Amino acid sequence: NLEAYGLDERLDNNVEIVLYRVVQECVNNVIKHSKANRLNINLTSEEDNIFVTIEDTGIGFNTNNKMKFEGIGLKYHHPGRVPESTVDISSDQNKGTLIAINIPLKA
Repeated sequence: NLEAYGLDERLDNNVEIVLYRVVQECVNNVIKHSKANRLNINLTSEEDNIFVTIEDTGIGFNTNNKMKFEGIGLKYHHPGRVPESTVDISSDQNKGTLIAINIPLKA
């Protein structure tokens, strides 16, 4: 499922590219690893921020295991490539994964 709110205008090119790559990497990870039967993506533009949540119903993983982040994946496409952006990952074995991203928009 995909829901988008408040995205009536084009974003800064750098923000669009990072947003696309991060969502792409998350979807690829869900397909490859999660064994999920449901994936929800929510994109919301409010004031000066883009909020993204990507949630699956998969097998989850231990977020304390830093080896999961050693590959090129999310580390390479991390929203940190846009200054002051944040990403939070919540997951637990057999409880799915939720990734919350905040990307500030600057004039």
